Amino acid sequence: MHKIVLKCRTISPMFMYGSDKTPELRPSEFKGMIRYWWRLLQLESDHKELRKKEAEIFGGTEEEGKSKVRIKVYPQPKEFGENLKEEFKLNWSFNKQSKTLEGKHAGIGYLLYSVILRRNEKTYIKPDFEFYIEITSNDSNAFLKATNALWTAIYLGGFGTRSRRGAGSIEVKEVKSTTSLSLEVDFQIPQVNSHKEIKEYLEKNIKEIYNKDNKNLRELKYPSLYNAKILILEPKNQWIDALNEIGINYLNYRKKLKKYEKTIFGLPLIGNPFKIYVDVDKSEKTTITRMASPLIISLIRSNNKVYPIMVKLSVPQIIAGKEVKYKYEKWQNQGIKSINDSIINQFL
Repeated sequence: MHKIVLKCRTISPMFMYGSDKTPELRPSEFKGMIRYWWRLLQLESDHKELRKKEAEIFGGTEEEGKSKVRIKVYPQPKEFGENLKEEFKLNWSFNKQSKTLEGKHAGIGYLLYSVILRRNEKTYIKPDFEFYIEITSNDSNAFLKATNALWTAIYLGGFGTRSRRGAGSIEVKEVKSTTSLSLEVDFQIPQVNSHKEIKEYLEKNIKEIYNKDNKNLRELKYPSLYNAKILILEPKNQWIDALNEIGINYLNYRKKLKKYEKTIFGLPLIGNPFKIYVDVDKSEKTTITRMASPLIISLIRSNNKVYPIMVKLSVPQIIAGKEVKYKYEKWQNQGIKSINDSIINQFL
C-alpha cells in the first residue's frame, strides 16, 4: 500500500459545498480536480485514448472498473465565514452607468463575482483553515500519477468554485509518506524571498513530471500544461492584496476587448449567446457553449508572503460565433470569427 498524507492550509477563501449548501470539503471534488490536472499533464492527442487511460487510473463506467486511487479529505470545518465582503471590509460597488465594478477591492469582486455577487452564496471555508489530504493506492503507477496531478492542482490551481480565479488556493505545511516509491514531485515549497525562486521550483517539478522523449506528440486538440506560460508577480503580505492586484488588471483589460474576443477567456459569457466551434477530429465537428478558461489564477505562500500566479494553458485556435434567431427562420450561426491565445498573451 502506497500512502501520502498532506497537512494543508487554505490561503484564500474556499467555496465548496455539500448537498445542503453548507461549506464542506468534498473528496469527490478534490478527486475531480486531480483528474482534471492529470489530463492537462498528458501528451496524448487522441481524446478517446486519453479518456481510456484516465479511467484505468481513476475509474470509469466501462471495463476499466473501479478507481485505483483512494482520496480522503478531513476534518470538516465547523465554523464558516458568513459574508466575505463585510468580514474582510472589502470595498467595491457596481456602477450601473458604466456597468462595471468600482472601488478599492473591485478586483476581488470581479474575480469572485459568481459566488459573492450573482449566486449570493455568502458562506465559505475561511482562509488559514487546516485540513489533510490523503492519497492511497496499491498500484505504483496510479499512485505516482495521482500525486503528480495533486501537486499541480495545489501549486498551479485551487479547489472549489472560482478556483480558476484565485479562490480555494491552498498550501502544504507537512508531508508524511509511507511508500517505497520515490515521488516525482516535491510537495514542500522552499521558503524563499523572490518570485524567481518560486518559478524555478515550479518549473523543476513540472520538468520531472514530463517525459521529454515522447515521440507521439501531435497537435493537441484540448488545453494542456505542455508549453504553458507561468507568470509570477511580486509577493504581497495578504491574499487580499495579491488577488486584488490581478483582478483589477484583469477587469481593466477585459473592458477593452470586443465581446467575441472575451470567449478565449472561457464560456459562457453572461448575456451573450456565444459558441465555440470545436474540431475534435477529422470526422467529428461540434459546438460547445461551456469552456473552462485556459487562464488560471492562483496564490502561492512562501516565507509568509503571498505570490500571485497566473498559468496560461496551451490551447488550440478556436472559432467563436453566436446564434441569432430570425423572425421566419431557425437559429443561425452569426459572426463567426477565429480567435487565438494571443489575446491572453497580451494580458500576461
